[in-house]
Amino acid sequence: MPHGKIIKDFAEWCAFSSTRSGCPIKSKEDVYPLIRLPNYKEILKGDRISLDEFGKWHKCNTIAICNNDNRLQIGWAAKIINIYLKTRVYMAQEGREGLVEYIHPPIDNGLWKGIKQEYGNDRTVIDKTHIVSKIKDITNYNIYAKVIEGCQLIAQKRGCLLIEVEELWLGTTIKSQRNKSNKYKESNENFKLIPINLLNKAYQKVIHLQYAGNLPFKWRGIKIDREMIAITLEILNAENAKTLPQNCRNDVRNRTPDGLDRRIKTRRNNDLRTANIISDVLEDAGIVEIVKVKNLKATRLLPEWCWELRCP
Repeated sequence: MPHGKIIKDFAEWCAFSSTRSGCPIKSKEDVYPLIRLPNYKEILKGDRISLDEFGKWHKCNTIAICNNDNRLQIGWAAKIINIYLKTRVYMAQEGREGLVEYIHPPIDNGLWKGIKQEYGNDRTVIDKTHIVSKIKDITNYNIYAKVIEGCQLIAQKRGCLLIEVEELWLGTTIKSQRNKSNKYKESNENFKLIPINLLNKAYQKVIHLQYAGNLPFKWRGIKIDREMIAITLEILNAENAKTLPQNCRNDVRNRTPDGLDRRIKTRRNNDLRTANIISDVLEDAGIVEIVKVKNLKATRLLPEWCWELRCP
């Protein structure tokens, strides 16, 4: 039937187009045979499909694509399948009953950016979705499954299908010149997420303080938790000197001078004065040091706790 062929051809073209930016293979001769490698009839035709059956099918065929062309990482193979199924199952409404509930959103930089913008302060999500942040770094299916677990959490929070998490995708967003000129906003949005192993190490340092015990705990009236530790370290790590004046104020963030206190308020979306207290806790744990910058009390991230960018 012409209708079925049009849908199939368009799905293949969409999957092929998804490889144009960053994919190690780009030619039609290389990509189209890989798109056609999975046996899609197994999930498109028949009775109701289960989550377990789809999961096994997806993993088997993703790995099969990589085995067929070792230039592709698991992340790229999964994206090819996911784009194809999004077109045929979600958009064209093809497939076995229940299939649309299980198909995955295509994972790429645009979706990672959207998730970070919406859920950057939610460690339960970010610790899974951002275990890596580049398609080429999804080198095995366990890493991929962890990212999808994070997307499933988002779907639960939003009350939507797993595939509909893609509404967060920012691939078509155009940055305005006004945003580019806003130095504070730009520095706040471009923070580097702390690696999970480093955050776990910091967590262990803090809970072994004599006054701490298990997280969360209250210290001088402020709740110290895993999120507070992560946000503080990410803000400091984003600075070239890994140092920020605390500039603490018992005031709303708009009347708080730029510094660690204001940036924590912005990241946590509240107006609590916290920078001096979390800085003292992290200094006791041997993670930061309190210094003076132009006669202002400041917090500096110690070199062994920096990541990605070289510490001064």
